Amino acid sequence: MYRNNFWWSGAGLVLAAGAVAAIAMAYSDSYPSNVAGIFAGMFIPLIPIMVGVGMIRLAAQRGGRHATRRFIIGLIVVAVSLAIGVTILNYNVGLGTAIGPAAVAYALAGLASFGFSWLQCATRDGRKLMDQIEGFRQYLDVAEEDRLEYLNPPKKTPELFERFLPYAIALDVENSWAKKFASVLAAAGVGAAVASWYVGDRTNTNDVTSFSDRLGSSLPSTVASAASPPG
Repeated sequence: MYRNNFWWSGAGLVLAAGAVAAIAMAYSDSYPSNVAGIFAGMFIPLIPIMVGVGMIRLAAQRGGRHATRRFIIGLIVVAVSLAIGVTILNYNVGLGTAIGPAAVAYALAGLASFGFSWLQCATRDGRKLMDQIEGFRQYLDVAEEDRLEYLNPPKKTPELFERFLPYAIALDVENSWAKKFASVLAAAGVGAAVASWYVGDRTNTNDVTSFSDRLGSSLPSTVASAASPPG
């Protein structure tokens, strides 16, 4: 369903590494007495820059509740790494055009981190499946009653709410899905809709939107804490 194209991404990473090595050799020829400091200023920021750029890429690609925090942390990691590298280089070669080649190395590190996502693509069957998932997400997310009627959905019942709630949580649209059933569940009682499977604090289960929001925010951390890493 999906191709990572790691061979092409790996080839780009090898080319970037070769370019960085060539820049390092040029520095060693031009500043033989400051090689250690120059190499420290060049290489120390590279991995953090790739990590920070990767966090920014995930925030832009996946979105979700934690996208803004992940994006800000990624920016901070990149900025701090650049500041450390430039400070070390400034001490060894000074500011100006002398640090230009090192800046190229920093840019290549960020480019290599982005390249692994740029070259990923779905197969034809995978693209079809992703389009179906996106269509389902739009159906769960749309709130206009007339559009719902146009889409000819099944009759809104507590059972339908319960059936699709896990998918709504997975696709980050649980609040929109819950609002559609506010009146239905108010009449039936939210507790009746979830009594067959929900165990826990029922304090706010009379408010369907609050319940869905709390379930959606707590479920990922609960699953993560309960899961054991593979051996």
